[in-house]
Amino acid sequence: MKQNTAYSLAAVVTALVTVCLVAESASAQGDSIYRIRRSGKISKVGGKIVGVTPTSVKFEGRNGDEEVPVWEIEKIVSASEPPEVERARDRIETGRYEDALDELDQAKAGGKPLVEAEIAFYRALAKAKLALSGGNVTAKEAGSEMGSFLGKFKSSHHSIPATSWMGKLGIAAGELDFAVNQFEKLSQTKWPRYATEGIFQKGETLLMQNRIPEASQEFDRLIGLAGNDDATQMYRSLAKIEKAKAEGLSGDVDAAIAVLEQVIDAEDPSDERLFAYAYNALGACYLKKNDVPRAVEKFLFTHVLFDTETDAHAEAVYRLASIWTAQKKTDRASEYRNLLKSRYRNSWWASQLN
Repeated sequence: MKQNTAYSLAAVVTALVTVCLVAESASAQGDSIYRIRRSGKISKVGGKIVGVTPTSVKFEGRNGDEEVPVWEIEKIVSASEPPEVERARDRIETGRYEDALDELDQAKAGGKPLVEAEIAFYRALAKAKLALSGGNVTAKEAGSEMGSFLGKFKSSHHSIPATSWMGKLGIAAGELDFAVNQFEKLSQTKWPRYATEGIFQKGETLLMQNRIPEASQEFDRLIGLAGNDDATQMYRSLAKIEKAKAEGLSGDVDAAIAVLEQVIDAEDPSDERLFAYAYNALGACYLKKNDVPRAVEKFLFTHVLFDTETDAHAEAVYRLASIWTAQKKTDRASEYRNLLKSRYRNSWWASQLN
């Protein structure tokens, strides 16, 4: 009887130890990668994150070790991540940036570097989006936060997107040379979506500085890319428009207008971004010709039809405000100046108002 009791106790202890070991193993393997498949669908893959770099995440899953490129990752979630981080992601996704910051204020990293990096990045991202949407954070403040993240977490898988935000915040803060440098860094990455964005945004920033030959070189660089992914195709199309704009600003206005009108006739009208840039480019060319009424018409197309394209819309509103100020149409000028200051108050275009 005593032997049976002793055996039963040993069995119970063994079972408990086994349960604890399994639970510990499950916890160690409880990280997740939300992976973007070729179909565009996102699948959750469980395992253990064992390393992170700016271009890949090393992962131990059911099929063994794998190195997943960052451009195939929607997000990663650590087993030790507090729930506030996921809630913050959701708040950012729905434009509730201040609520996201409130969530992150409550999040505790627990000494986990990966979690600490996630909290730092999403805090910087929320501030960047808040600044660029006219919120109560300045572009310089948001840039400082993003710069701190990059300085502390150089190997993070968020490093490439963070560099993009540094460039955008640099423009908004009026630090155009800094922005050019950030976009050049971005253009050298292996992430196609950001590499093409880097070239395009560098060209745009050079145009803002009236460095037209250099801007044209960047647009040519982008037009010459052979990739057929969605990002490359989109930025290549935009580069053709901006190249024509650059040529118009440098003197060959009629040829540029012909190219732009051909684009508008040929392209799908549902591509709102492309059309917003095309009409702005036409407006700039007509201004160069001193055909102000037609310039106003083109900028109004962007303002009325494509106001969700924030970068192009901010430029159109600025151009219209400037034209009506010069024409001493006080009421119209005041309306559009106020719109620019309220909706895009932290933008480079708002800073250009006299």
